[in-house]
Amino acid sequence: VGVLIFLFSSILALFSKQEPEEVYVTTAKLVIPGGISTGGGGGGASGILGRLGISVPSGDGGGPSPTSTLTSPSLYPEFLRTHSFAKRLLMKKFQTQKYGEQTLLEISLRIKEEKMNKPRSYFWHEPDEPIVIDRDQGLDTLVMQHMHVLVADSSNPTGLIQFSQMGSFQTISVSTIEPHLAVDIAYVVLDELQEFTKYFSRIDLDKTQTFIEQRLKVVEDEYEALEEKMKVFMETNRAISSISLQLQQERLSRDLGIYKGIYTTLYQNLEQVKIQKEYELTPTIHILDYPIAPLEPTVIGGGASATQNPV
Repeated sequence: VGVLIFLFSSILALFSKQEPEEVYVTTAKLVIPGGISTGGGGGGASGILGRLGISVPSGDGGGPSPTSTLTSPSLYPEFLRTHSFAKRLLMKKFQTQKYGEQTLLEISLRIKEEKMNKPRSYFWHEPDEPIVIDRDQGLDTLVMQHMHVLVADSSNPTGLIQFSQMGSFQTISVSTIEPHLAVDIAYVVLDELQEFTKYFSRIDLDKTQTFIEQRLKVVEDEYEALEEKMKVFMETNRAISSISLQLQQERLSRDLGIYKGIYTTLYQNLEQVKIQKEYELTPTIHILDYPIAPLEPTVIGGGASATQNPV
C-alpha cells in the first residue's frame, strides 16, 4: 500500500508540474531624500513655525514629522494595497498586442480565465464548459476580489508590482505578459506615487497656512488695540514729565515693536507658504533609472519555484 501511494503521488506530481511561463520584467530605481522638505530648516509647519519659536510636535516625541512618516517609502506597498489605488490602476486602459486596448482588470481576468481553461494532463480536471468569470457582480466587488494581483511580496509572490529597498534607494519591478505593457504600468505606478507624496505635502502646507492666518488675525487685533492705547495715552498726556508716564510710554512702545515684529514675520511666512503651494512643486521622488521595455522574457515555472508571475 505504501509503495502504491508513493507511486500515485509521484505520478500526480509529474502531471501537475507547472508549465514554464514567459513574463517581461521592467524596473525603475528611485531615491527618496528623507521625507518632505517644504521650507528651509524643516518640513512644512515644523520648519516655518520653528523659525517663529513655536514648537510643533513630531508625533512620537522627537521622530520625523507626521507628513514625512506618511510619505515614507516603507508605506508604498501598503499604499498600493489600498482599495482606492487598486480601483484607479485596475480601471486604467492599456494597449496590448494580445487583447487590444483593455482595462488592467479585464486583462487580469482574461489571463486568469486562460489559465483555468488550459488543457490538463488528467481527465478529471477537464471542465465541462469553459470557465468564465462573472463581470456583472459589480466593479467594487471585482476590484476587491482581484486587487491582490497588484503587489508582490513574500505572502503573495504572484503580484504584478514588487518593491525592494536598500537605504534611500527603492526599486520597483513590474512583471507582465508584454514588454511595453510592463513599461506602461510602471509609469502609471510612478505617477501615482508622485501624486501620493504631493497630496500629503499639500495637506502639510494647508495646515501651516491656516495656522498662520489664524495667528495673524489675533496678532493684528492685539496690535490695533495697542495702537489705540498709545493714541489715547499721547492725547491725554501732551507733556510727559513724570517718570511713571515715561515708563508707561516706553512699555507701550516696546509692546508695539514686539507685535509689529511678530506681525511682519507671520506675514512673510504666509507669503512663503503661498509661493510654495503655487510654484515650488519639487518632486519628493527622484527617478534614477526609468523603466524601459525588456528585450527578452524571463522564464518562470517549469518545476522551479516562481519568484513572480504575470498578472
